[in-house]
Amino acid sequence: MLVLTREFPTSSGPIDAIGIDQLGQVYIIETKLYKNPDKRRVVAQALDYGASLWKNYDLEKFQIDLTNQISKHSNEPLTEMIQKFFHTDDEETSVIFDSMSKNIENGIFRFVVLMDKLHEQLKNLILFINENSNFDIYAVEIEYYKIEENEIIIPKLFGEGVRKSSSIKRDNTITRSEKAIKYNQFWQHFFIFLDNENNDFKNKVAPFSNYVDIPMGIPKFNFTYCFRKGNRPTILLWLGHFTKEKNEEIYKKLKSHQTELESIFPDLEWYDNPENKSKQIMVVRKKEYNFSVEEEGEVMEWLSKTMQKFEKAFYPLIQNL
Repeated sequence: MLVLTREFPTSSGPIDAIGIDQLGQVYIIETKLYKNPDKRRVVAQALDYGASLWKNYDLEKFQIDLTNQISKHSNEPLTEMIQKFFHTDDEETSVIFDSMSKNIENGIFRFVVLMDKLHEQLKNLILFINENSNFDIYAVEIEYYKIEENEIIIPKLFGEGVRKSSSIKRDNTITRSEKAIKYNQFWQHFFIFLDNENNDFKNKVAPFSNYVDIPMGIPKFNFTYCFRKGNRPTILLWLGHFTKEKNEEIYKKLKSHQTELESIFPDLEWYDNPENKSKQIMVVRKKEYNFSVEEEGEVMEWLSKTMQKFEKAFYPLIQNL
């Protein structure tokens, strides 16, 4: 999840934080301390914020107000924030915005309550709402420890995986979260597959997203396993951690080796939108993947072997930049 901004103003008061995920689902995040007397109202408060967004916003107004709020603490445009965090191109980012628009229009939000301690009444309320409504409410209990100079924070998620009543009809924008579950299951199996060759993946937590970054050992560079457009296995080099000018310079230097690289990867794709800060170079598997068990091994094999070739081809070039 990408936290876009904090203290987002609404007619019901400022939302502590607003976030989105790669499926365009909007998260309303509210924080409370256990000792706060208003803690019993935290769910009602979060729902009130959701009602305000639903009643007063369409996507255009939401983007304008969001951009204005973001500009108070960052010079990075909203679109670039999303592309940088989720490794998306213009088309994929447009899909995220479309999904956000549908969710706002239909009043479909995910509510997250952050507290230092969850009381039983709140847990029962979350279970009840999650099972009997279109809403998804999660609570995160934060345990904090300080040992000498070290600070340790342990989050515990509550409310995930509650089965909805069969009488509750869910919009397509919600059922799309099933794809996030498929991603998570695939990455779990893929990490086990890779761990036979590379101990770096031992005990690695699988994300509920369409990509996994692999550090290269060179600051601000990483390779990425991902599913382009949701179901196209892809190996990606994403250039976006520097200034726009520096990213462009690195991209041009790598592209000067285009003939050499395309002799290894004939279908290598070069993504360079002059209006964007980031650049992308990728290899996309021609055959789509429907996340079937029968195809899983074939896709894992393709990702593993293609990444090995990709690293071998690009790593020396990046080292010499």
